Amino acid sequence: MIKFKQIISNMLQHRTKAFIIELIAAIILLGGLIYYLIQSNIDACFNVFYFLFVLLCIIAVVIHLFIRFEFLTVITAAMSGGACGFIVYDMLPTLSDVWNGVNFIGGNLEAYIAYTAITLIASIMLIVASFLGTEMKKKYTIYAMDGPNGIE
Repeated sequence: MIKFKQIISNMLQHRTKAFIIELIAAIILLGGLIYYLIQSNIDACFNVFYFLFVLLCIIAVVIHLFIRFEFLTVITAAMSGGACGFIVYDMLPTLSDVWNGVNFIGGNLEAYIAYTAITLIASIMLIVASFLGTEMKKKYTIYAMDGPNGIE
């Protein structure tokens, strides 16, 4: 048990609040992906690209736990935004049917809105995390020395 705590503390050492935001967004995406897998099989609205983008986004966050590569945050934000675009694209025909009061395409609009909301919230969190930075910067102290021209 102590070994596990040491491993987790070493992974989170020198990480900022933005990295925690990124982890929370990945957990939200994982929950949304599980809901999507359960619900989309019922409604027959499965989109493989949405599934792959969300899955790759979650995998990138897990990789970011072990590899300290700052650009991974931007990649996860882009993949999450792409997944949000795919689900909005799939939602539009169903939304059009509900808006016009017809049933040409069909589909469950409430489920599409839930997928979109979950993905949009995670995308916004990942975009914020990418601008804040997930690594602590080293602070350098500059010592001034008195020289012939004053402080150099």
